[in-house]
Amino acid sequence: MFQKKDYVITSAQGVCIVADIPKLCVGKEQQMQYYLLQSIADKKKRSYIPAEKHETVVRAVMTKGEALQLRDFIRNKKQEILEVVPDRELAQEWLESAAPENWGKANIWLNQHTVDLPAEVSEILTKANNNLCQEINYIFQDEEEILDFFI
Repeated sequence: MFQKKDYVITSAQGVCIVADIPKLCVGKEQQMQYYLLQSIADKKKRSYIPAEKHETVVRAVMTKGEALQLRDFIRNKKQEILEVVPDRELAQEWLESAAPENWGKANIWLNQHTVDLPAEVSEILTKANNNLCQEINYIFQDEEEILDFFI
């Protein structure tokens, strides 16, 4: 379970802060805890997600160490990843998983592919890639390590 002021990421909103964990009424008498997530990119974007049994993948933002491991994964697996052309279903799976490795695959496909992808697949991959870039920017902020992250 996340705590108030934890930084998390979702496929729909990117990097968010857990602004609050209120109990909200569900039905007449039942109360459930929810995460109130506030986007760091757009402070007006807020969403409530059940703290338990939610369908949306919510995960902690990567640590610097995990981000550097992802960078190595992206660099070492490019050719292998490019062998599987993503269709709409696979691209959607990569996005909704919120898994850094899958978002890294989206980054590789958007930046390294030689095959033209259908517009709807490119849009989904772009969303995953944008989430990854937002997360990397948040992790490294103004550090020089970000400059060579995707090279």
